[in-house]
Amino acid sequence: MKQVVVYTLHEEEHRLASGAVQGAEGDNRIVVGQLDDEGIANLRAKNLIVKVLDDLPQVDLGLPEENRIEDAVPLENLTSARESFTRAAYWIHLRGPLLPSWRRQLLALQVEIIAMAAPYTLEARIEIVVVPRVRELTFVRRVAAIDRTDNAHARAQFNILSSDAAPQPATYDILAKDEETIVSLVAWLTNRNVAILGRSRRKVRFQGNANAGLQREIKSIEGVLMVEEVDEPGLHNDRARDLLKVDAIQISSNPNLEWQGAGEVVAIADTGIDDQHPDFVGRIAGLKALGRVNVTDDPHGHGTHVAGSIAGNGAASNG
Repeated sequence: MKQVVVYTLHEEEHRLASGAVQGAEGDNRIVVGQLDDEGIANLRAKNLIVKVLDDLPQVDLGLPEENRIEDAVPLENLTSARESFTRAAYWIHLRGPLLPSWRRQLLALQVEIIAMAAPYTLEARIEIVVVPRVRELTFVRRVAAIDRTDNAHARAQFNILSSDAAPQPATYDILAKDEETIVSLVAWLTNRNVAILGRSRRKVRFQGNANAGLQREIKSIEGVLMVEEVDEPGLHNDRARDLLKVDAIQISSNPNLEWQGAGEVVAIADTGIDDQHPDFVGRIAGLKALGRVNVTDDPHGHGTHVAGSIAGNGAASNG
């Protein structure tokens, strides 16, 4: 038997996966549990996505495990004695995606989940005396202490600033675990005359020379998850048009373009579609709801964009 996660699109697929997987757990999108090779092949033959978790390499962050404390305090005594405990940062390697039931068990042990640091790996703060209890949870593969003295965890997992890069004026974002950390960061940066461009609940943007010393200081602050240079977005449709030689194609006068897609039916699985858009008049063969029961509209917009590229006639933009 192998530990697997099955990804489902609708209720029928979810029922099929739940009936096949032993010890099935999950939510309305995924099913996690045990399945043999034959069962895996059967589900895949029905076009379900099955990922074998046993085949995934364990994330190696290069960190030693915390010394084990076997004298765990009874759970009922945690709240009253909380102030006497020491909380520390840990990686929690899971046996699959973080399920709601797994999250509830972690919260029952007063584990503070900070972020998903890598696939199936949480960054969390745990009372040291509770660490043995966390290790005993059936869905936990390993618990490893985070060594913040040199921020190896950040270098291994996050796109941080290179400490040996030459200082240069640029714009940077700092992502933190919570708003309290952001408030402290803003004060910390302001005291160092760093220009603050903006902030939100978990992010602050600043501008200046991020020299090696400043980088090391930022990365060593408790609660900082990521520091990265801001790459301002830009449109390149003009460049794509040139690469595709769109202007050189004249369908009406080029006898070599004998295939124009007339009569073809293209299936699109996406976020939905705005079927009332004038570009699609007479061009939609049918709609089928998969992710949402009997609902095919497009609150996201991506599906409509893709459909427009394939079948839109350009009526709304004069061609």
